[in-house]
Amino acid sequence: MRGFAHELCSDATDSWTDSDEGRRCDKICNAYIWAQKVYITPGMVKQRLSFAKGEDGKLNLREPVITKARTACDNKYFEQWFTDNELNKRSEGTLVLGPNETSSAMGLWYDWNNGGFYPLDSVDASTGNWVSLNPQFQNQFGPQSLTINCPPYRYMYAATQTDRLGESSAQICRQWLTSGGPRVGDAAMTALHLNVGLRNFRNSGFTMVGYAPFKYKKGAGKVLEFTSLADMWVFVDGVMVLDLGGSDLAKQGMVDLELLAKNSHGCHADEPLQAYCEGKIEDGGAWKDDTWHHLHIFYADRHANGSVLHLNF
Repeated sequence: MRGFAHELCSDATDSWTDSDEGRRCDKICNAYIWAQKVYITPGMVKQRLSFAKGEDGKLNLREPVITKARTACDNKYFEQWFTDNELNKRSEGTLVLGPNETSSAMGLWYDWNNGGFYPLDSVDASTGNWVSLNPQFQNQFGPQSLTINCPPYRYMYAATQTDRLGESSAQICRQWLTSGGPRVGDAAMTALHLNVGLRNFRNSGFTMVGYAPFKYKKGAGKVLEFTSLADMWVFVDGVMVLDLGGSDLAKQGMVDLELLAKNSHGCHADEPLQAYCEGKIEDGGAWKDDTWHHLHIFYADRHANGSVLHLNF
């Protein structure tokens, strides 16, 4: 929850205090105190994507390659995350953006309040129960994860924590451990069937690559906003613009398209899509109005007890 302190406290409010640990938001929501400190792990991946050429000799923009830069935050097997291999099942689909109720922006808004971002699952909206695999992705493994925190060790909040609907999760965690915990693939389903049904059962542990071309409108002041509990890396024209690596708490970042345009982002020598910049740059070096550019998003869900994704375009 700490990642969303900005939604309660801003520089215009008097809700911030200074303490020995630094600046803190003291507003309270549903009996929780919200603090703004969130850690990320930057530098896990390289700053530039690479693209293979298709049969037509052109770069295949739908098959970007992201490259590990260093070992950190349990990414030892990063090379497996966004590739087709014997461990992964690939599905292709479309993320449909919806309107923001408070602005003219389009986007996605999934967090703990509405059940989280689980695109591989079909969920009963009235009960929150897992129903089946998403019909678009019938080739997938299916859910294996609890959406509540049940670590396989003595946990100080185990007896008092609840799920998002306020129901105690203590008995579920005990049954999960009794059924084998992380060593048994069916332990989560067994625990839920014996307690509250499949409300806390989801398909976590997935990665996602998103691609969208977009048209730049000069002077529109467009800012792309991203919030993610999972690892997330965002690239424009093949060059990184946002690094939200690390899977801990919900973390936010923003991409100012006017700033990218001013600095001819993606159009410098040796950048991966520099060849696509012909005719797109003004004499002063900025992007021209009404030129097309390319957005790539890499997302790695490694957080079984919650899934947060906000895209605000």
